[in-house]
Parts: sequence; C-alpha cells; structure tokens
Amino acid sequence: MLEPLRPGERTAFEGKSIANRVLLSLGDREFLAIRPSLRFITFDHHDVLHESNRRVDNVYFPDEGLISLVVVMSNGRTAEAGGLAGSRS
Repeated sequence: MLEPLRPGERTAFEGKSIANRVLLSLGDREFLAIRPSLRFITFDHHDVLHESNRRVDNVYFPDEGLISLVVVMSNGRTAEAGGLAGSRS
C-alpha cells in the first residue's frame, strides 16, 4: 500500500500547497481530476457552510482550523460536535 503524501507535496490549481489528509491520500488520477476545481477559501468565525435539507453546492476539504456540526433538536436545543482539521506548520 502506498503511503499518503505529506503536506506541501501537492498543490491546488493556483499553486498553494495542500495539507488536507483526504486530498493527500487520493491517487494521482483522482486528485488530478478534481484539482482544477480546488480553491482556497478563508471563512469567518461562525460562517455556515451548509444548512440541513438544502442541496449541497460545495464540498470543503479544510487544511486547518475547527469545523463543527451543530444540530438543532425538535425541542429547540442544540448539540455541537467539532473536528480539528489540522494546522499548517
């Protein structure tokens, strides 16, 4: 089995290095197929990336930061789970 690439061994279309482990673990053919569509985007605190029951227009592969899933329950209370995407070093 091949070892995943390390951060910086692949670049997005505009030449910036990629640190996302999912993108680094793709095979060359699969990565090259999506590479022209990859864009670096900076989000502000509390930006909403997707609303439930809505069409998915974008897929995000975070290089760094924290992304959380917030679920609103029928009683109006919320539950939140977060995942650290890593950091550039």
